[in-house]
Order: sequence, then structure tokens, then C-alpha cells
Amino acid sequence: MTSVHETRTRNLQRLMRDEKLDGIILFDLANYFYYTGDLRKQPRVYIPSEGEPTLLAFAGDLEDAKRSSWVKDVKPYTAMHEMMVAIMGLMRSTGKERPAIGANFDFHLPAFLVERFKLANPQAVMKDASDILMKQRMVKDAAEIDNIAAAQRIAAMGMETARDVVRAGVAEFEVAAEIEYQIKRKGAEGLSFGSFVNSGARSYGIHGLATRKIIENGDPVLIDVSPIYKGYCGNLTRVLSVGKPSEGLRGVSAAYIEAREKAREALRVGAKMMELDNAFYQSLKAKGLGDYQVRGVSHGIGLAFEEKPFPTIFPEHMILEFEENMTVSIGHSLLYVPGKGAARFEDVYRVNKDGAVPVAPYETGLIEV
Repeated sequence: MTSVHETRTRNLQRLMRDEKLDGIILFDLANYFYYTGDLRKQPRVYIPSEGEPTLLAFAGDLEDAKRSSWVKDVKPYTAMHEMMVAIMGLMRSTGKERPAIGANFDFHLPAFLVERFKLANPQAVMKDASDILMKQRMVKDAAEIDNIAAAQRIAAMGMETARDVVRAGVAEFEVAAEIEYQIKRKGAEGLSFGSFVNSGARSYGIHGLATRKIIENGDPVLIDVSPIYKGYCGNLTRVLSVGKPSEGLRGVSAAYIEAREKAREALRVGAKMMELDNAFYQSLKAKGLGDYQVRGVSHGIGLAFEEKPFPTIFPEHMILEFEENMTVSIGHSLLYVPGKGAARFEDVYRVNKDGAVPVAPYETGLIEV
């Protein structure tokens, strides 16, 4: 029986022919897994527009790679120059003087990989293939949605751990350590990023990490957790208050939750990303809080924590229309109001014909610990 990964590859090859691409070379983990079914570091696979793909694996990984993937042509290498020689041979196999070769030119692709490829294969014309690579990935099948939901349930377990350990006198990195230990015990193979534990004034930061700062009584603590389960990402963010929250923090949190609900109501098949963003912004603007919001309330999520549509990096994604069974995070942007507090409440939703539903519901609201 044909595997789902092979079916995806054959569909990709049809898209490649439509785009006049002779081949695609994949360097990133997400696309490598999506099209081969194999999970490993240093992913390299060449997919021609016609015929069979070739997977390149370190010699010690050869048998495991053969077992893990539907791809039959697996070439071993023992040194980087051997891998590059193999790639050069694949370029020659196109029979073209100037083969058009696609790659995933996105946020996660290191420039040095592209430059090394171009140096070794000056005859190849490099093309951005990210749109056709993501065309299938944006719409999830049932198994993918199940994996994202499982990742989200593990994230909820991590949040429960945070509720147990966030206390005055505890360092942020101690909280992160407990969260990450527990989510791995519950089945996560890793995290998309180190858990955010932003306490006190640090909760106003757009990005997060866990520092040596000691959590104090009265601190708000923003927790953001993104476990990975079978390659797929979850994402859950909540604000905890150590002791009774201030009226300012209560108000900011309530405004955020109401605005996020407006964005969720805008999410439906055929809607555009800009409709979510505008619904969120207009709700805050009506309360005089529009100037305190970082724009970009939503992004796609799946094999990558942030994947198409990803408008904070690619503004053109604002006009992308949602399709059924896309999965998106809502609550990506921060609301920060000087003197009152900062808030972010983020969950993952599946788009369906009737709107959007959380893949794994978790209580919404400011959490007092």
C-alpha cells in the first residue's frame, strides 16, 4: 500500500512540473519528515520532478533510514564532501545545463546551506519552492490533527506543572526545568523553543526565556509552552499571578481574552488572516488599547511552530484564505499596558466549515497561584 508520505511526494512532483522545477532539495527537518516519513538530524533528500527521490544519510544511519522511510534510494556518506559529491551527481542526472532546483526559502533555512550548495553546483538555478512545499502542509489530515491535539494536551500538562511550582522565591529557570521535565515524561520528544517564564516586568517582553530572576509575590508570570509530539507542535500560553492579581492586570487580561474571542469568531473557511488581525485590533481599539498591541495575533502551526500563514514575518500571508482543516494558533501577539500589566492567552484551533474549534481545550483566564 502506498504510504501517505509517498502520496505527498507524488503530489509535490505534479506541482513541481507545473512550476517548471527540475527538482527540489530539502534541508529542513519539517519538510524532510513530511515527504519521507523519516525523522533525523542533518536531513537531506533530493526529489526530482519525475522518478524516484534520493535520500542522503550518514553511513551509520543507513539501515535505520531505510527502515524509517518509503524512499528506496538511500545513499550513504561518511564525510561532508562525499554528500556534496552525491548532490552534484544528482544535479547532473537532470540532463539540463541549467537545472531549476527548488528549496524551502523560509525563516528557518540557514543561508550558509544555500551558499554551499550554489558553490558546489554553479550550474543550478536556485528557486524558492516554499509555496508549493506548504500547499499540502497547510491543510492537515486526521492523523496530523490528532498529533497536534496530543501535543496540545501535553502542553496543558506543562501548564498544570507551572501552576504547581510558580511561587514567590522560585527562579524562572527552575519553573522551566520542571515544566520541560514533566512534558517529556508525558510523551513530548522535545520543544519548539525553551519555555517562556516571564515574571514581573519581564512579562512585558514580546519574546521570552527563563532567567535566574527570582519570582516575587504579586508578580504576573507569563508561561508559554510548545511541546513536540511525533514531530508536531503544540502551543499554549497563559498568565499566572503570584497572589491576588492587580485590578490593572485583571483588566488587561479580560480585554485580551475578549479580543481573542473576536478573532476566533472571524476564523472560518474562506476568511483571510487580516480579518482575524483586524477583529482583534478593533476590539482593543474600542477600549483605548489599540496602541499597546503587537500586531499579528495568529499563525499557522504544525510540523513547524510557526508555519504558513505566518504574517509577522511574511506580510503577504495576511491575504491568505483559510481552508478546512488548517491549524492555527490564536493569541500570538502581546498586549502590554504600562502601569497595568501585560497579557497573552494562546491556543491552537482547527478550521472547519462552522468556524474554528480548539484542538484540545484548556481553561481560559488569569490564573491565581
